[in-house]
Amino acid sequence: ALLGEKITNPSEATLHELLLRTQTSLLENSKISTYDPNIDYSAQLSDFKKLLGALFSSKDNQDILRALDACAHFPTIATEFSGTVASVIGRNQELTIKALETLGELKNPNSIGILTKQLPEMVPNEIRIAATNAMGTIGDEKGVEPIIKYVLNTQDEYLRQAAVNALGKIGEPAAGELVNLLSNELFKDQVEIALKRIGEPSVKYLRRAMADNNKVIRKNATDLAKMILTTKYGVGGTVLKLIELL
Repeated sequence: ALLGEKITNPSEATLHELLLRTQTSLLENSKISTYDPNIDYSAQLSDFKKLLGALFSSKDNQDILRALDACAHFPTIATEFSGTVASVIGRNQELTIKALETLGELKNPNSIGILTKQLPEMVPNEIRIAATNAMGTIGDEKGVEPIIKYVLNTQDEYLRQAAVNALGKIGEPAAGELVNLLSNELFKDQVEIALKRIGEPSVKYLRRAMADNNKVIRKNATDLAKMILTTKYGVGGTVLKLIELL
């Protein structure tokens, strides 16, 4: 019904969806949505603000969780709620993790500083992982340094994996650091996946590893570069690209 209504009245459909998401758990885990980031919802903005504001003021944690869920699903509508979302951090672990995930979905680079405070060792690992993932979702290069400083070299396998995945999502600004990790067996598989995600921009950073003194590193880097380039340039074009690079 909501999707049908979207054809004739997209703003009204989104408002109804928001009401459903915040008043019931019916759509809590659904990815189906009438929301479209290309539509101007300004006519309904006051209604959105009023509803979310009331939920965030509630003393019931379920109301706050639903408000966070709504913000994550409607990022351009909820942009100005970044500060309110951040204020939820620290109330309890469930709310904190949901708030961190929501900050990621809002994709505001100004949230990097707030997320960084959740990365040091004294913070529970589940929260550190959520903050790291959120930095990857935001995709801003300001996230590279704190991820490397606080998360990358931890002893926890899941944290390391979250760090590499986040760096891969951030993209080219993190490619140099990812290439440096190719020589570390702890990171190799995740790094290869991350560099494939970045694609061709990562190949110029792989050039250093392709000239490494270590034969294994040299081979791994070259094979990875070939894999990344072949999908776009074919075998012959890839050979020419590698000759040009080296």
